[in-house]
Amino acid sequence: MGEKTITQVKYGLILIVMLSVAVVASMSACSDKTQQVQADAAYSNETVGSTTPELPEGVKLIESIGGSIVRVEYDDLYKISSLVVHGRVTEQSEEHLVQGVGLGDPVCFTDIYIEVEEVYRGQTDGGMVIVRVMGGSKSLNDDRVWFAPDEPRLDPGDDCVFFLHKPNYGGGYNTLGDYWLVVGVNQGVFYLGGDGQYHNQSYPQTIDLESFGSYMSVINQQVPIDYDYYRNYYLSSINQNYRNGVISEEQYNQAIEDFDVYAEIIK
Repeated sequence: MGEKTITQVKYGLILIVMLSVAVVASMSACSDKTQQVQADAAYSNETVGSTTPELPEGVKLIESIGGSIVRVEYDDLYKISSLVVHGRVTEQSEEHLVQGVGLGDPVCFTDIYIEVEEVYRGQTDGGMVIVRVMGGSKSLNDDRVWFAPDEPRLDPGDDCVFFLHKPNYGGGYNTLGDYWLVVGVNQGVFYLGGDGQYHNQSYPQTIDLESFGSYMSVINQQVPIDYDYYRNYYLSSINQNYRNGVISEEQYNQAIEDFDVYAEIIK
């Protein structure tokens, strides 16, 4: 088998792609998994795991894909999530190659299966939820690895608290189907640390499951779930970008037209 070279691809976050041009607040967010096992059971900001995926046979070069992430404040994680669960990663699906709406090359996504142990906000249809993340090695010509370092790294056995939302709108790479997206890309996954607390490196706060249920009960009473939050947010962003001259009338009309058109899984 001859050696292959990975084509360099840069992408704006799905929000940026869908809007054509978007004004977002960039932030530095670590997407590697939080250190989970330490001899002294104390939490550390160090990370584990390689920074690049294992290279498939015949591939000698890999380029990462990434973009800007909209900062989500810690308190807002709870308010804008339509599902908050504690669970364990059981497996990963076969990768999907998704053709975006009005976009260029298709992009690879992977579905992560989560066995739910406790639901703190929202409802599930059963004991399993599917979380979709960008990344994988499938491509049209089998010669491209999609490595998205900003996506949460989720491996079988990972014990996490997940803040999720359903993509109830089209555009970008959203397909129809029963899956969830992580709030804030990597900001909505808290990993179990050696101290028994759940951590995300974007925040100094930690989650203690012993008190988390009571806390979420108060949140749920004070802030009802807004299932249309993201749909309304993206529509508002499109309108604001048009009013501010960030996008042209033609781009605006196209974004509105594509908003309820869903991407397709092509491979």
